[in-house]
Amino acid sequence: MTICELLEGYDPAVRPFGQNPLMEKRGPVTIHTSLHIRSIGAVSEKNMEYVAQFRFQQEWFDERLRFTHHSEFRNFDFINVARDQQLWIPENRFLKIRSDGKVFYNRRLTLILACNMNLYAYTTNDIIYKWDSDGIEVHPKANGALPNFVISSLSNATCDSVTNTGTYSCLRVNITLSRVFSYFLLQLYIP
Repeated sequence: MTICELLEGYDPAVRPFGQNPLMEKRGPVTIHTSLHIRSIGAVSEKNMEYVAQFRFQQEWFDERLRFTHHSEFRNFDFINVARDQQLWIPENRFLKIRSDGKVFYNRRLTLILACNMNLYAYTTNDIIYKWDSDGIEVHPKANGALPNFVISSLSNATCDSVTNTGTYSCLRVNITLSRVFSYFLLQLYIP
């Protein structure tokens, strides 16, 4: 009932206002982002690619979705959003709203990664991506499907791009894999 009330007259095509009261439309929406690496496997040296599964989370405030969470009928802090209930999102899927209007967006992805991807994006006048305080988290068993390589380092950074059409907010993840020499010695060289 609460989500239906919130979405009455809500336009998912209109981005939320930013948080700066001194700017037009209060500036860009700041989206805090984090990445939880679940597993890395299927490294192909021949094709120079690998398969990674991770959870990609984004959080932002949409004041149109604020609700009172402590009343006679409502005693909860979060509402899960069904697939057919559309909110403004920079991309896709699992959504949850906190009572102060903060939206949590979570997506589990399995990708074959090999090259840079230039996806359509809003300029920094509309959206600014920032790494969340946790940034990148690696699941303790992420390396389990990858016996011949080990994650030797990972880092995150911003990679904002300035073009003729504007400045675009960008986030980058660098994962460095190192060969486990003992695996190759036992599995390839000795046999």
